[in-house]
Parts: sequence; structure tokens; C-alpha cells
Amino acid sequence: MITFLGFIGFFFGSLGATYPHSATGETGRAQVGDAYAVVAYDELKGFRLGMAATRRMNIKTQTLQRGEVLLAAKDVVVWVQGKPSVFRMRDGWIERIPIDSHVQEKLKLNIPNDFLQPGDRIIVNGTSLLRVIDMELSGEQHD
Repeated sequence: MITFLGFIGFFFGSLGATYPHSATGETGRAQVGDAYAVVAYDELKGFRLGMAATRRMNIKTQTLQRGEVLLAAKDVVVWVQGKPSVFRMRDGWIERIPIDSHVQEKLKLNIPNDFLQPGDRIIVNGTSLLRVIDMELSGEQHD
């Protein structure tokens, strides 16, 4: 049986069977490594995409500066159990970060806050596919 991430792997690089969750060697459902779209996964840091996958998925970011940042919510926000989150990229690692915001058409973030610092990059394009990868890697059940 092919997982949704395995199907995406057909287009963006191989992602399908088992992978080491961390240095402990636990396994999940997606492959991680230099030959795959997801080249590294760490339960605390998040995951890293390979350059080819980043290009094919058309991942775009906005670098955060100190102060208030205004983003188009529909392109940035992912919803997890009814709560808004964004994907942050820091030092090449992509991690889903919960946000405390009332999301409408625009999203206002005050920088710095508990999870975001100046210099962090927020994913502004490609968030839907990143959400699927995030669910597969974490073992989270699909909604």
C-alpha cells in the first residue's frame, strides 16, 4: 500500500518505506537520506529537504526582521487540530511552529516571540506539501 507521502515521492523524489527517526534507529513510514526528498529528520529540529525537492516543490521563504511582520495567511498558515501554525526554516531545518494569532486574510507576527527570531525564515509557498511530509514523519494521523 502506498502512503500519500510515497505518492508525492513519485514527483518530488523517493520518500516511501522506513527511515531512522533519530539516532535511536526507530522507524516510521518514509525514507530519509541523501537519495530522498527528505535528507534528514530530527524529532527536535524538524526535517531537511534536499535541494532538488526544494526546487520541485517551489518552496519559498520570507526572512523575518525585528518588529511586526505581515504575511498572507492563506499561503502561510497550516491548521493542526483547529490551531494555526507556520513552517519555520532555521539553519536549513524545517519545523512546524504553533502561532498565537487570530488568522484572517493577513497574519501579523511580532518578532521576536517564543518561537520566532529575526533571521528565521517562514515558508510562504509549498506549505501544503510540507504539512503532509510533517504528518508522515511524525506519525501523526491524517485529518
